[in-house]
Amino acid sequence: MRRRNRPTCSTESVPLVEASPEDASSSMTVIEQLLRDEWGRLLALLIARFRRVDLAEDGLADAFEAAVRTWPERGVPSSPSAWLLTAAKRKILD
Repeated sequence: MRRRNRPTCSTESVPLVEASPEDASSSMTVIEQLLRDEWGRLLALLIARFRRVDLAEDGLADAFEAAVRTWPERGVPSSPSAWLLTAAKRKILD
């Protein structure tokens, strides 16, 4: 498989909602809600793209882990599902 050179993106380029100490619990609530509501859809999109269930599951789990580490400090992105999908794709490709 040939890898394309892609520009590196940091999460700072994604518009975020400002975080405050009391928002840490609300970001965890958002993550829990996304896990329940969006896991299946995001997993299906990744499986369709990469044709490997194991890679899709691992990449999506890593993306949720990154969200748990990042969102309480930096805030929830304006489009959390898209953030998770992009993070999962990048994890799978790397």
